[in-house]
Amino acid sequence: MTTKKVSHALLRILPLAALAGLSASARPQKPAPAPDGFAREVTPLVKKYCVGCHTGPQGAGGIILDKEKNLAAALKNRATWDHAVSAIGQKRMPPADMPQPTTAEREKMVAILESAFSQADCQIQDPGRVTMRRLNRAEYNNTIRDLLGVYVRPADDFPNDDVGYGFDNIGDVLSISP
Repeated sequence: MTTKKVSHALLRILPLAALAGLSASARPQKPAPAPDGFAREVTPLVKKYCVGCHTGPQGAGGIILDKEKNLAAALKNRATWDHAVSAIGQKRMPPADMPQPTTAEREKMVAILESAFSQADCQIQDPGRVTMRRLNRAEYNNTIRDLLGVYVRPADDFPNDDVGYGFDNIGDVLSISP
């Protein structure tokens, strides 16, 4: 067997051998869920800097931040907390005439909340309905050109594509005639 053939054979076998040799403890594991840093880290900071204005039915700007005591409750009120994270991260809140969190406190709040929201987003079990789509006329012409290397435009004779929201390549809009 030549050296070239041996190296190709090894390249095919090597990934399987490497995976088979991994013990159960060395195999990649799902990351363990992070402890609730919201209750431990974020809640005290919210009480210190936010609740003075954003509490009760008359919360400033309609934002009420004193109801949620843990991450699960905050996730149910996600839009409010997304708005709060944005305002805190961009230093729009608290107002300049109020006590300000340190840069470290600000970064900690934003990091914990963004991480928690990101983990929650990744755990969504039902991503929704995925629409099968077909190529629109321009995509079809480009595909024929790229695959066959022929500069013909067969899709120019196809019926016009439907348009939705100003685009002709949305799967829900592109229909296939019976």
